Amino acid sequence: MYIKHFDDLAYAYKYSFTRYTLAIAIDIQKTMIAITQHHSLYKKLMRTQANSIVRHINTLAHKGFSVAKACKLFGLKTSWYNYHKRKINCPLNAMKNCFKQHPLQLTLPEQSNIKQWIHQAQNAGKTLTHLYYEALNKNIVFCSKTTFFMYANVLVYKRAFRKPKAKRKIGHRANAVFEYLHIDTTYISTLVDGIFKVACVKDNFSKAPLHYNITETTLTSTFIKDTLQQTFDKYALLKRNHDIQIITDGGSENKGEVTVWVDKIKAPPCVKKITAKSEAYPFANNMIESAFNLLKNDFLKGEMVNDRKHLIKKMEGFMEHCQNRYFGELYGVTPLQVLNGTLPNKNQFKLQIAQAAKLRLIANKQFSGCTMPNCL
Repeated sequence: MYIKHFDDLAYAYKYSFTRYTLAIAIDIQKTMIAITQHHSLYKKLMRTQANSIVRHINTLAHKGFSVAKACKLFGLKTSWYNYHKRKINCPLNAMKNCFKQHPLQLTLPEQSNIKQWIHQAQNAGKTLTHLYYEALNKNIVFCSKTTFFMYANVLVYKRAFRKPKAKRKIGHRANAVFEYLHIDTTYISTLVDGIFKVACVKDNFSKAPLHYNITETTLTSTFIKDTLQQTFDKYALLKRNHDIQIITDGGSENKGEVTVWVDKIKAPPCVKKITAKSEAYPFANNMIESAFNLLKNDFLKGEMVNDRKHLIKKMEGFMEHCQNRYFGELYGVTPLQVLNGTLPNKNQFKLQIAQAAKLRLIANKQFSGCTMPNCL
């Protein structure tokens, strides 16, 4: 009887001590919360220690506590816990979001593909538009253009330096190849042979440079006429049935022999020469001016030309460069492909992008490589 009484006392003292200890711990916890909640840096402290706090609450929840009671021990609202639990700073993700909790974002392999693609040596200086459509054509990644731009900028895409441009004005776009041809001339300095005049003809619809001509003499209307005639012969334009408009500026070299040559054309197409910024064509001749901008800034990039032979080699390379370059208006089709009959299609990669979105949703939900301790 005595032994049983002694055991009962021991049991009572044991759990009385536990109760007393828990009561003291709770009082200390309440005191600390009362002190910290009124401190000016309390909110900042909670944000900086959010990962640690969420981890401890998760631990208590796994040991039998309800989330509400665990949050109450820390003096927090359940909504604060849920918000910071979702807002996980994932070190593997460029956007710092949890793949499982945000499954619609690009997968880790897709992000790696974009990073490798924009940092390849041969892609240095290329525009993001060109890199995006080239990536689609090479099956590197399938996503929207906006998404590609967003990840490329986060992954530190290095843009080539270009002079700031004035706000772009809405220009004129043709409805078919060879419907509107633009011609203009630029000056190229060489180290040995002096200054050359380079005339170039560009198609409005395909944005492809069609032909170029070089002279070191005075710029004349005969030179421009020869350039146009060579272009018409090269692409057999006189055998076409649709009208052809030649857009020039108001310079004297675009009159004289050029006007006489156009007026003599009696072929099936009706060929007209129109002056830019006139009543007949109120737009600027910036379609061809953009080609010269690409030549000097995107292709030559400040490189000096030695002589005429070197200039011809560079111009041949520039023609190939522009004809195989991707422009946003062509939606992933090159100017050369448009010249050969392929029509730009805004929905060309729609099915691949939609399929990739479905696959990444599954892949991100099954992602198992996260190193964050509070990613459940």
